[in-house]
Amino acid sequence: MYGIILAAAAVCILGADGNYYTNENPFVDPENHDFRLKPGACGINIGAVIPGVTDQPDFLGNKRDGKPDIGAIEYIQVGQQPPENLRVIP
Repeated sequence: MYGIILAAAAVCILGADGNYYTNENPFVDPENHDFRLKPGACGINIGAVIPGVTDQPDFLGNKRDGKPDIGAIEYIQVGQQPPENLRVIP
């Protein structure tokens, strides 16, 4: 099955292998190891619900919502507070 999702300026394509592909870097600052999703990234809210995994906090301790994001870090909308212990480790 193929699918295309348009999220802001990003284009997300669901390949026949079940993986999503995008035309842009979805991360805030990967060169400096900041792998939080940017606003409008296509990985937001399209992750699979996996009992025992997505009902647990993400890598930074953020609570995941009912529509998990792809990746280890749940997207935090503008106006939400990131955890106080957020550190980027090179």
